[in-house]
Amino acid sequence: LFRSVAEKMLKNRDAYSDEDRFRLAQKFTNRVRVASLSETAVFGEENIPKEGGYIMYSNHQGKYDGVCMCCYHPTPLSILWDVQSSHQIVAKQVCALLDCERIDHTKPAEFMPIVKAIAEKAANGRAYLIYPEGKTSGSNEQLLEFQTGCFMASLLSKTPIVPVVLYDSHKAMNTSDIFHTVRTELHYLKPIPYSEYGRMNRKKVAALVQSRIQEKLDEINREKKIK
Repeated sequence: LFRSVAEKMLKNRDAYSDEDRFRLAQKFTNRVRVASLSETAVFGEENIPKEGGYIMYSNHQGKYDGVCMCCYHPTPLSILWDVQSSHQIVAKQVCALLDCERIDHTKPAEFMPIVKAIAEKAANGRAYLIYPEGKTSGSNEQLLEFQTGCFMASLLSKTPIVPVVLYDSHKAMNTSDIFHTVRTELHYLKPIPYSEYGRMNRKKVAALVQSRIQEKLDEINREKKIK
């Protein structure tokens, strides 16, 4: 049913708003979340910009990450999606509904046009999500090295950067225990305005965002150990 409704929307794109397409994708991903016995506590929603576009950079723990962000983000967003996973059954329709960009990591020559497309969308008011680690870490501890090229999207669009922290996300949709709910966390951190990062090069911007995310992960880990 989802695929047929999605295909109808996509064939008549002009008849449906971004909000319509996003809510359909959200409804489906929420069914996936429920079926996977996963719940997510959301923190820092007040840090999501109320107006204009912005780019979120998140740590990447596992396959639940995209489901989580689509389910719980309050407004339409797009995601930079790995080209192989984006063409899987149903994922293909979700990707299209969210107007995502697809990236093939084996074709670096195609990367800059994709970055420029994301920058243009963000500059025109779109919320975008990027995983700068490039692959999943499967950990709440140390981040993988951030790929710096994706931060050109922010430098070109001059939009706010919103660091995002996912915690325990790697445990969802990745367990043999089908009787217990997996509880994860989603933290939106304080936005970094262009006035703060605009004079930096992409490597320094990447280091700044990575440090903010790592600091939050460390903070959460300390709190968990105290409890």
